Amino acid sequence: MKPIDILRIAFSTFTNNRMRTLLTILGVAIGISSIVFLVSIGYGLQQITIGDIQSIKALTTFDVTTGNSEILALDKNAAESFKKINNVASVNSLLSMSGQVALDGKKTDALFNNASVEYLDLDDPKMVAGDKYKNDSDANIVVTQVTANALNIKAADIINKKITANFYMPNPADKQKPTEITKEFTVVGVINDTSASYAYMPTDGLAIPVGINFNSVKVRVDASKNMQSVKEQLIKLGFKTASIGEKIDQMNKIFNIAQIVLLIFGAIALIVASIGMFNTLTISLLERTKDIGIMKALGATDKSIYAIFLAESTIISFAGGLVGVVLAMILGVATNVFLSALAVRAGGDKVAIFQPPVLFVVIIFAFSIVVGILTGLYPSRRAARLDPLDALRYE
Repeated sequence: MKPIDILRIAFSTFTNNRMRTLLTILGVAIGISSIVFLVSIGYGLQQITIGDIQSIKALTTFDVTTGNSEILALDKNAAESFKKINNVASVNSLLSMSGQVALDGKKTDALFNNASVEYLDLDDPKMVAGDKYKNDSDANIVVTQVTANALNIKAADIINKKITANFYMPNPADKQKPTEITKEFTVVGVINDTSASYAYMPTDGLAIPVGINFNSVKVRVDASKNMQSVKEQLIKLGFKTASIGEKIDQMNKIFNIAQIVLLIFGAIALIVASIGMFNTLTISLLERTKDIGIMKALGATDKSIYAIFLAESTIISFAGGLVGVVLAMILGVATNVFLSALAVRAGGDKVAIFQPPVLFVVIIFAFSIVVGILTGLYPSRRAARLDPLDALRYE
């Protein structure tokens, strides 16, 4: 029997039993779409959560703190000792000071963060207007949306405006009498933060006396392979360390477990669909027993009968897989549109929580075809082994 004849007979079954075949295809499609949709949602959440922070510098940087120690000082001397550790590329500190910012007669409270260009790059705040300052010696400043709103000016309009900053630097000699400092800055960027009023300003324009404890210190290592040795040296000095790289590794493990769980749920749906396909092929075999007997009596070989039933299961699984992938994509795009609309309405950014990995989708589609073939093996073999006389006498 020619391959075209095998396919023609296999397709004729679908026209004769349309509803049953469509329901079987739908069952497979639901299983495949569940796997693709759930895993793509898990992958999307993973990318949204950690995708924006996987820069090389961020992954090789430690945030150093004193922990709960009341003896250790995170001051200039400590920062200098960090620089002497082998494989340390840079040390950047941050000092936070409370104060007020003024523009055109309007004032608002703000927290002023004295930070270098590199510290700001490592911290990587998201900008809604303008950009971060590029030079430690310039009198530029970056503020948040809250600060701009409190000054009754839009984020885009405050760019290049000159503001007056009045803040209080801690005084090591007398903690009760901080040093009041007033400086004029040019706003070069606005941070996309609607939760607090704060600002970043360069380090070189401010002389920080010895004895003041920094709020934070970032230690950047020259290569990821040296992270562990630098961490051990920092711990020996008594300080605590935390790195984005370590957090990302932990988060990746959690997301991988979550994706496996979601994959299991989808696989259960696919198994149920496979049982339905097996049932459909078995019923088709029983209904066409006499037809098989006639085909064998006319000269059809066992191999041809086997190929017909295997072709049916392959076509069903192929159609189910294709429909399932398309359904998952439609549902995923709809989910992204819906959640993005909600996010924008709430004042946030658009989100793409559904992000299907292309290779995974291709593998799952191929897997659905393999499952269909495996499901059809037994009915195909059983049909091929039917005795022509018994098949013709079958009622």
